[in-house]
Amino acid sequence: MDKQDLSSSLEDYLESILTLQDKHTVARVKDIADMLNVKRSSVTIALRALSDKGLVNYSPYSVITLTAEGYESASAVRNRHNLLTNLFVDLFQIDPAEAEECACKMEHGMKQSVYRKTRALLDVIREDEALLHTLHEKITEKMERFGSGGTAEMPLLMDLNGCNPGDTAIIRKIIGTGVAKRRYMEMGLTMGQEIKVVKAAPLDDPIEVQVRSYRLSLRRKEAENILVEKI
Repeated sequence: MDKQDLSSSLEDYLESILTLQDKHTVARVKDIADMLNVKRSSVTIALRALSDKGLVNYSPYSVITLTAEGYESASAVRNRHNLLTNLFVDLFQIDPAEAEECACKMEHGMKQSVYRKTRALLDVIREDEALLHTLHEKITEKMERFGSGGTAEMPLLMDLNGCNPGDTAIIRKIIGTGVAKRRYMEMGLTMGQEIKVVKAAPLDDPIEVQVRSYRLSLRRKEAENILVEKI
């Protein structure tokens, strides 16, 4: 589903509400705050934003439920999460807990076309044990070769939206056209530059970052084009 233009944070709220709704029929502010390890005031702000988008039924001091569209959007987020987790476990043989953590950071922004192809890939490797065994061997071989001879491991890259307030990262790649890249450069966002996420606006967009000795605001859409390695 690509219907709603939601930040990664709001998608996390939707997913948590769906999980709580499955368990208890409804969700409550306290339970959402505990699940996401955030302040109740932050939950309230997010719920207002989701309510404005028609994704949740919410009023102060009441229980929270997903609307039909909210349920559809939350299910799409959960499906992406589960797909990535299963792919990491089955193909990369990553520990399930680590796979869950990685999936949480990478599930946002996956378009429906990419989801379908990734799901097809997972189905293919699950149906062909010989292929899965071959892939495991080749991945292991590549990893060993990459780590030999004193070569550093390949950094794990994510877009800037994957960083939380307080996180520091190194800019490794800027995505976009020549004009867009020049604009980022004019803001001081260059390859190898250290960047720190300071805070997010009350509705999670824009975010405030620190680059060199100054701060600037970035829209979430702009942050998607900045690939970083978190320190």
